[in-house]
Amino acid sequence: GGLIEGSPLPNNGACKHYRHSYRWLRFPCCGQRFACDICHEEAVPDGHEAAWATRMVCGYCSREQRVDKACKYCGKKLATSAAQPSGRNTRFWEGGKGCRDAKMLDRRDAHKYRNSKAKTKSAKASRVGPKPWSGGAG
Repeated sequence: GGLIEGSPLPNNGACKHYRHSYRWLRFPCCGQRFACDICHEEAVPDGHEAAWATRMVCGYCSREQRVDKACKYCGKKLATSAAQPSGRNTRFWEGGKGCRDAKMLDRRDAHKYRNSKAKTKSAKASRVGPKPWSGGAG
């Protein structure tokens, strides 16, 4: 079946490999449209290597255009990054960055100086000597 401009693609263009990518890519190696490079590799009968896609079809309005993060016709966001799979900028633990901004933490918060060069190290052992029960510098 052909695409009808103005109507959405099946699953808005998403596939089982990339659920938050709402577009189909046109691969210049064979001229066919697939949701992603993995779908291309699974579907081509001759097993040729996928060439870098330069055109895409929007998952919301089915219009073909140059590859971009958003559709130039309907304005919807089509692709997200692996660091932000939901497509939203959140301050939670997505991508391993965490939500604590060390610059904004209070100076008394122990997490502010964790793994920091500004962290102070006690010099008490050099002044008064090691603890007698520990056997080393304390």
